[in-house]
Amino acid sequence: MRQPLVDIQVKLCAVEDSVKAELQELQQGLQRRQDAVAARSTLELMQEVAASTGKVEKLLQEVGQQQTAALSRTAATGAARATAESSNGISSSSNEQLDNHCRILERVAGEAARLLYLAERGKQLAFVKTLERRVMGCRMNLDKQLQAALLAALRAHNWSAAVHCLRGYLELGEPGRAEEGLRAGLVGPLVADIVTQVKRQSTAAAGGGQRDSSSSALAQVVDQVLARLRSEAGPLLSQLCAAGSGLSGIDLLGAVLLAEVSQAVAEGMPGVFSPGNPSAFHQNYLAGQSLLDQLEGLAGSRAAVERLRGSSAAAGWAKRWNLAVYFSLVYQDIAGNFEAAAKASQLQLVEPEQQQQLGAYRLQLTISSSLWNSLQRALSPDVFLLQLADRFTKLCAQLLVRYDTWLLDVLQHSQQPPQQAAAAAGAGSPAAAGTAAGVAAG
Repeated sequence: MRQPLVDIQVKLCAVEDSVKAELQELQQGLQRRQDAVAARSTLELMQEVAASTGKVEKLLQEVGQQQTAALSRTAATGAARATAESSNGISSSSNEQLDNHCRILERVAGEAARLLYLAERGKQLAFVKTLERRVMGCRMNLDKQLQAALLAALRAHNWSAAVHCLRGYLELGEPGRAEEGLRAGLVGPLVADIVTQVKRQSTAAAGGGQRDSSSSALAQVVDQVLARLRSEAGPLLSQLCAAGSGLSGIDLLGAVLLAEVSQAVAEGMPGVFSPGNPSAFHQNYLAGQSLLDQLEGLAGSRAAVERLRGSSAAAGWAKRWNLAVYFSLVYQDIAGNFEAAAKASQLQLVEPEQQQQLGAYRLQLTISSSLWNSLQRALSPDVFLLQLADRFTKLCAQLLVRYDTWLLDVLQHSQQPPQQAAAAAGAGSPAAAGTAAGVAAG
C-alpha cells in the first residue's frame, strides 16, 4: 500500500527540484539582463556626457572666434546710430550679425543645459567626475559670452538679440544672471542718469529760493524712469511683461526696476527717506507708493503682481520708510496744538469774522475751532497716510475724548459757587491736566 505513495513522492520531489533549478536559472538570467541594461545605460550616459561636453566646447570655441568682431561692430553701431544716412547700412548689418550671434548663443545654452542635466545624473560616476572641470569651464565660458552679448545688445538697443540672451539664461536656469545684466546694461545707467539730473535741478532750485522742488524729487525720478524706459526700451519692456512671452522667469519689476531705483535713490538722494521734514516725507512716500502702483500696472498677470509684492526688493523698499517716526512727529504737532488750546479753561470766543461754518452751526469757541482744525489736519491728504489709518483714527478719537473732558470740566466749574469756581480756575483743573498727560502719552 505504501510503496506507490512513496514512488509518487519521489517523483514529485524530483519535479520540484527541477522546477526550482529552472526558476533559479531564470532569475539569474533576468538579473544578468538587468545588469547588462544598467551597464549599457551607464555607458550611454558616459558617452553622452563626453559627446555633449565636446560639442559644447566646440560650439563655444567657434562662437568665441566671432565674438570680438561682432562686439566691436556693435559698439560702432551705438556710436554712429544718429549720424549720417550713410552709416545706416553698416548699423543694420552689425545689428543683424549681433542678432545671429545671440541666437547661436541661445542654442549653445540649450546644449549646455542638456550637458548640465546629464552631468547631474551621472555625478556619482568616476568618469563623469573627471569631466567636472571641463563642464564647469563650459558653463563659465558660456556665462561670460552671454553677459557680454547681452550688454552689447542692450547698449545697441537690439531687443531681439537681448531676448535671445535672456532666453539663454533661462535655459541654463540662471534668471538671476539675466536680471544682473538688465540692471547693468539698461536700467542702471538710465536710473543713475535721471537721479543725477534731478539732484542737479533740485540743487539749482534750492539755490534760487524755490522750496517745493526738493520735496517732489522722488516723484520726478519715478516719472522720468518709467517714461524713459517706455520710450527707449518699450518693445523689450512689453515682451518681458507679457504673460505668454516665455520670459516670466525673469523678475523685471522687482529684482530689476524696483531694486535698482531703491539702490540708486538711497545712494544718490538719501534725504528722500528721512522723516525729519514730515511734509517732504509725505510727498516722497506717496511718490514711492506711486512707483509700486505703476509697476503693478506693468504686470501681465496676477501672479506677476503677487510676485512683485512678495519680492525682497519690495520688502527692502518698505523698510526704507520710517512711518513710525513720521506719525510721531505729526502726532506731537497736532495733539500739541490742541492741548495748548485746551489748557486754557476760559471760554474764549472767536472773532465773528473768523468763525468757521460747520453745517447749520458756527464754531464760536476757540477750542471748538481748534478741535475742528486738528481733525481736518489729521485727515487731510497732505498728512494722512492709508498705511497709518489705524493710528490716525486713534488720534482723532483721542482729540474728541480730550474735548469731551474739557467740556465736562468747564460745565462742572460753571455750576460751582463763584468763590469755588475762582479757586478752581486759579489752581487749574486736575482732571484736565491728567487727561492732557494721557493724550500726550498716547
